[in-house]
Amino acid sequence: MAASIFASVLMLARTTPTGCGLDEVPCYSTCCCSNTSTVKHCSGRILAEAWAHDAALEHSDGWESHDYTEAWAKLRPEPPLCFPVPAVQRQVKRYGQIGAGTSFGTALHNLASQPGIDRVLEIGTFFGGGSTPDLASSIRDKPRDFSPNCVRRQAPDGGGLHKCCHSVVVTMEVFSPAWKHASQYLRGMPVWCVHGTTVTAEEMLQPSEISSRDKGPHFKLYYQRDRDLMQKFTPKLSELCRDIRFGLVLIDGNEYTGWAEFNKVRSECRPQYIALHDTQTLKTHRIEEFLEKNQSEYKLLLRKDETASGASCGLVGCKGEASFVPNSAGWAIYEKV
Repeated sequence: MAASIFASVLMLARTTPTGCGLDEVPCYSTCCCSNTSTVKHCSGRILAEAWAHDAALEHSDGWESHDYTEAWAKLRPEPPLCFPVPAVQRQVKRYGQIGAGTSFGTALHNLASQPGIDRVLEIGTFFGGGSTPDLASSIRDKPRDFSPNCVRRQAPDGGGLHKCCHSVVVTMEVFSPAWKHASQYLRGMPVWCVHGTTVTAEEMLQPSEISSRDKGPHFKLYYQRDRDLMQKFTPKLSELCRDIRFGLVLIDGNEYTGWAEFNKVRSECRPQYIALHDTQTLKTHRIEEFLEKNQSEYKLLLRKDETASGASCGLVGCKGEASFVPNSAGWAIYEKV
């Protein structure tokens, strides 16, 4: 049985219990969890026990010892998501495309601030300074009936620091230099930077599906490079969608994978909201065309240049594009029907 990508990062193990099968891994001290469905099989009671233990150890960071076990059972049906935190290597600057104060950045920030949006998936981290910190601050700062949102602990095998968060942004990036930069910049936020690809190289748009107009300099420079890079990774999007319930998914990745990513997101993630960046480009053209013709699944909530009025304009304060920091890229947000 293939091991889940979560087997090494979701376990809150400190001691190894006896009786684990070949397809199971230790979960804290008294239960075993199937590698193929870690999130679903770990007991909420056991995870709450670990949460309370960690909270009691974190006095130096301002945490107080509370009975998280009872609060967990009443308030949180899902266990916290645990992931590795990279060691500090260097200070890096914010660098990204969707800057603070843009219309899209504002819309994403306010959307992620809504109740029920606890976990966000972002496809295309880039260097981590665009939409990611705005999404992360939204889910981190929203009112909640328990605290803290995250606790930190050492991995049981001495493998470094782990962070366990209730509300979290999972962001994916395949280009190694960008992923490394983002991992450092976002280290202090409730963000899991996943290094890898979303879909297979075979699921990319094939050359026969790309018009001659779209086979310009960008295609010549990046298409084959990206295809070769993707062949080195095992796709992770389906597994993320299966194991984590996302309320919002932002598709802002590779120019040639947007259509394949959208199909997995709508059929496997099934989030309440889907956000698209770089609309009216090759990346999103087929997605927008599909959503225009099939409105029984997702309906348009808001898009660039239509923010001054309408039922959903409050997401950006019903202000026109001229009121925001200029940004040339198009965007749109869709809501599940």
